[in-house]
Amino acid sequence: MFQAWFDDRPGVVRTPRYVRDNIPAPLLGGAYAGLARDMLAGAGDRAARPQGFVGTQEAFGARLAAAMAPRLGRACAVELMTQPRLDEPEVRINSEPAFTPGWDEAAFWDDYAAYYQEIAAAGLLAAPA
Repeated sequence: MFQAWFDDRPGVVRTPRYVRDNIPAPLLGGAYAGLARDMLAGAGDRAARPQGFVGTQEAFGARLAAAMAPRLGRACAVELMTQPRLDEPEVRINSEPAFTPGWDEAAFWDDYAAYYQEIAAAGLLAAPA
């Protein structure tokens, strides 16, 4: 998406109907750090199934574009492809909401945009995705 947006083209969502949970990396890391702490403390055998933004990939593409457009100062248009027939379940999500009280979504998007601006400024967005 970012390669396209920084090239003034629409970002492409190739599997718009799939329902997934797109979890911000800091929340994913926190969930797994919590799991590691629990395991080290002898909390028994358990798994972590952290859940992020649950919805269609079409909806996540729109959410990402809406968050990035004002932060990047770009149109961040989204183009939807026709959903291919794949052998994956249409819905694949985890079951443990990872959003913690006080988590700052706006700050996350600010940092995310800043990261891509840095990558683009360094000329690294042209690398193969």
